[in-house]
Amino acid sequence: ADADVFAHLTNYSINKRSSHFVPNADAADDGFGSKWSLSALKRCLARNGVDVAALWRRVDDLLLRTLIAAEPSVAAAGRQVGTAGGGASCFE
Repeated sequence: ADADVFAHLTNYSINKRSSHFVPNADAADDGFGSKWSLSALKRCLARNGVDVAALWRRVDDLLLRTLIAAEPSVAAAGRQVGTAGGGASCFE
């Protein structure tokens, strides 16, 4: 099968190498090309009948639930490296 190796990747540094990548040379035209601004995406969704405010509430809820689910693992990892008591830490 001739799979498109870029089909499910969203990282700009990877996608810009795709032969299907369309650059955007004008920041004012933020809804053109392969890399859109978030505001351009919201405008496009609204034009296509999506309740953007309701969608964003659902996204916020999903993010919050994800952070709540990850918190025990993050705290445990912090304790393992000794950062839970106020030291510097980074979660990736």
